[in-house]
Amino acid sequence: MDRPKPARWRTRLLARVAGVAWIPVAAFFAASAYVYDKLSRADANCPDADIQDPTSFTIAGSDTAPYRMPAPQTVSFPARNDASVTIAAWWEPVATIDAPTVVLLHGLNGCRRNGPNLLAAGMLHRHGIAMLLIDMRNHGDSSVPDRRFAGGNNEYLDAL
Repeated sequence: MDRPKPARWRTRLLARVAGVAWIPVAAFFAASAYVYDKLSRADANCPDADIQDPTSFTIAGSDTAPYRMPAPQTVSFPARNDASVTIAAWWEPVATIDAPTVVLLHGLNGCRRNGPNLLAAGMLHRHGIAMLLIDMRNHGDSSVPDRRFAGGNNEYLDAL
């Protein structure tokens, strides 16, 4: 037995609904891509206003002279998960060979040359702690493979 054909108005209605239903889905994906791009983009350069070094850094309103360090040794090493990524760092040793060492990390879009990072390193160094200040991937003087911050999923390999 032949099935009755659906009414023509139902077919048109379904076609219109299907034609319009993709718009919110496409808008959602476009908005998600925009937000991802804005939140995960890493500015590879240090902020221009705050490029300093451990021997002469300053911070407005703070006396940093007691926390200045000797000229650091510039070092670099490959990232653990990608040998093509080079991590740039400063090594600030102390007088005793068996002194503890702290690896100082910066935040998103920061670098090892920022005054507040140098102040923290100087405070620790002053108390006999050796410091390794690194520029994480996509930041400062380290390699810039993709200009993206991975929320720590790759970056932790730069410090360990």
